[in-house]
Amino acid sequence: MTYHVQYPKSYDPNQKPPLLILFSPGGKGKGILGSFAEAADQAGWVAVGCDGFKNKMDEDLGRSMFEELLPHLEANVDHDPTSLYLGGMSGGAWRAYHYSVWLGRPWQGIAACGGWLGGSEYYDLNYPEKMAIAVINGDSDKNANAGVDKDSGVLEIRSYSIKAFPFSGGHTVGPTEVLLEALTWMESASSN
Repeated sequence: MTYHVQYPKSYDPNQKPPLLILFSPGGKGKGILGSFAEAADQAGWVAVGCDGFKNKMDEDLGRSMFEELLPHLEANVDHDPTSLYLGGMSGGAWRAYHYSVWLGRPWQGIAACGGWLGGSEYYDLNYPEKMAIAVINGDSDKNANAGVDKDSGVLEIRSYSIKAFPFSGGHTVGPTEVLLEALTWMESASSN
C-alpha cells in the first residue's frame, strides 16, 4: 500500500499537528491529497492521501488494508495522536465514516465531500461519539444532498456536531476556501 504525506509549511516537530487521512473513490491518494493540500496547509494540518482504497472493492479487503496501514501511519507520520480526522470524496467519505467505526481511535471528525453513510444497512453501526462532521456538498449534488437529513439524524444521536459547508457545484471536492473553513470548524468543534 502506498500513501502520500504533506506536512504544513508551518510544521514544528515540537507542536504536533492534527492528522487528516483521506480517501478517494478511485483509489488515488495523490489526487485527493492535492484537492485538500492548500486547505490543510493553511490550517496547519498534516494530510495523508491513501492509494488503493476505491469504490466497489470488497469491504473486508478494504478494512483489512486499513487495519494494516493505520498503525504504520501512526508510527511514521508525525502528528498529535489525540487529533485524528478522516475524510474523502464520495465513496471515500463513505469509507471515512465506516473506518471510524471499524478501527477504534480517538477520531475527532470527518470531512465528507459528496458522501453519505451508504443506506439503511449502515444506520445501526456503532459510530464513535462526539465527532465533528463537516458535510461538504455542491449545491447541485443531488445524490449526496438527498442523504443529508437521514444521515444527520443517525449521527446526531451520537452527540455529533454536524455542519454543512455548501458550495456552488456538483459531485466534486469543494474549493480550498470551503475546505479550509470546514477544517477550521472541525478542529474547533471537536475540542469542545
